[in-house]
Amino acid sequence: MLAENQKMHPWPALTRTAYEDVAACISSGELSGSGLGIINAFERRMEEWIGGGHVVSASSGTAALTVALIALGIQPGDVVLLPSYTWAATALAPLLIGAIPRFVDIDPNSYNISPTALAAAITPDVKAIIVVHMHGISCDMDEIICHAREQGIAVIEDCAQAHGALYKGQHVGLLSDIGCFSMQKSTCPRAMADSW
Repeated sequence: MLAENQKMHPWPALTRTAYEDVAACISSGELSGSGLGIINAFERRMEEWIGGGHVVSASSGTAALTVALIALGIQPGDVVLLPSYTWAATALAPLLIGAIPRFVDIDPNSYNISPTALAAAITPDVKAIIVVHMHGISCDMDEIICHAREQGIAVIEDCAQAHGALYKGQHVGLLSDIGCFSMQKSTCPRAMADSW
């Protein structure tokens, strides 16, 4: 549920500066790659905006989720829990490395993964959980992290639809082992639209 003072705005919020940055990038002839100045600047701005972490760009949200699983040591055959209501990329990432996505029921009020259903779904073969902060609404991270830590399970946040979302005053993406964002064209809270 949105707070009374929170409004959703169209995404992306395109500004004159954004157009100028794109034109400068095209003019440079360097359209992608590690070390590109505009990408480095974006990564630093994102770190400052969310108040921490270490931002590394990937080619897509799917790639970010896949790299996160690999970085956390998820192996072929390992089970990864994820919400039953999400974009296909959330399930595709484990499949790309041979892991097994297992869907968990959502809370019908928030459309986020249900902490109660999550606790019941944890079995010895579960090695990671991907939570998705749907429609800018943060998951109940305290309960999720508690269940995961008790069992030694890694947690990844899929924040593709949650730029600017806060959980108890802290930006989503900083509440787990790894947070993954995407610049997809959904909606975002006013905080992101105004900041960029």
